[in-house]
Amino acid sequence: MLLLVCFLCWQGPYLHGKGGRMEEQKKSWGGAREGAGRKSTGEAGKSATITLRLSPGEKAALEQLAKAAGKSLTRYVLDRALEV
Repeated sequence: MLLLVCFLCWQGPYLHGKGGRMEEQKKSWGGAREGAGRKSTGEAGKSATITLRLSPGEKAALEQLAKAAGKSLTRYVLDRALEV
């Protein structure tokens, strides 16, 4: 009997609405602070990741070509890929 009374008294996150239906009560506390977190870099900061599988010899050859061109390995490969 005591258990039944306690169960009926507990409402938890719900309140009785019109017609005796249970409606979820919206929390007005908690959650992330407004303005918290890392700021967006916009469209310019977005990039995609592509993986290349190379042998150590192929990687060394590409690195030498990139160094001779005065570019980073990533920039060299990207520029060569877009030439086609």
